[in-house]
Order: sequence, then C-alpha cells, then structure tokens
Amino acid sequence: MKEKKLNLFLLITLIVGTIIGGGIFNSPTDLILKANPMAALIAWLIGGFGILMLVLVFYKLSVVKPEMNGGIYTYAKEGFGNYIGFNSFWGYWMGAVFGNIAFISLFFKTLNSMLGTHQLSPLMCFIGGSIILWGYTAITWFGVREASILNAVITIIK
Repeated sequence: MKEKKLNLFLLITLIVGTIIGGGIFNSPTDLILKANPMAALIAWLIGGFGILMLVLVFYKLSVVKPEMNGGIYTYAKEGFGNYIGFNSFWGYWMGAVFGNIAFISLFFKTLNSMLGTHQLSPLMCFIGGSIILWGYTAITWFGVREASILNAVITIIK
C-alpha cells in the first residue's frame, strides 16, 4: 500500500484550524460584556498556559517513547494499565463528539445573529447541524487527505 502524506499547506491549516477552533463562531464580546476584561484576559492566559503544558507533555512522550503511536490511549495504557487506558480513550472520544456538537451550536448561533429577523427555527438548526455533521463524517470516511482539504477550506473561511 502506498503511503499517503499531507503537504505543508494542509498541515499548517490543520494546526491553525485547531488553534482557532469553534470559538471564532462565538463572539468574544459575550465574555467581555459579562466579565471583567482583566479577568477574561487572565482566564485566556491560564488556558493558553495549560494547553502549552499539554503540548509539551505529548511532545516529551513522543520523544521518549517514539514506538508508541496510538495516542492518548496508548500512553495511558502503558503508564497506568488497561482500565485507565480505556477510560482515557472513552473520555477523549466523548469530548470529540460533544465538542463537534458545541461547534455546530456556536455556528448556528452566529448564523442566526447575522440573519437578524430571518433567523432559522430550532428545528432547522437541528436539521442543518445534522447534515453538516453527517456530511463531515462522510468526507472523513473517504480519507484523511479529503478531510484535510475540507479543513483547509473551513480554516480559510474562519
């Protein structure tokens, strides 16, 4: 089987899209209006520091144990056993599922705020969100390259 690789542009958009995330669809002014701006800035800095530490942990694990390529599950299983490995895997995927639902909710919230008096009904948002999630799942089914091209398009739109 021929090994397929992503080009530099697709890898960069994958990273940028992950960093931007779905928060781009949610107005940061919502946070600023409801919280002290200094408190919001401190919260962002603490969150950013936490993410940096997580990145460094996975970097160090990849250097120390390069033969382990199964991600969170493999590291947790190797370090703490089957039970913790399974729960890490389960928690990771539940986070991914609910994270996608949150992104879709933020997308339709932003879309409705732009539509003004012509907002979509909750049923239409549900149907549209379902179509987007199932469509993205179908594209991912065809392969990583196809999904990364879609990710590049979405990142550019963000």
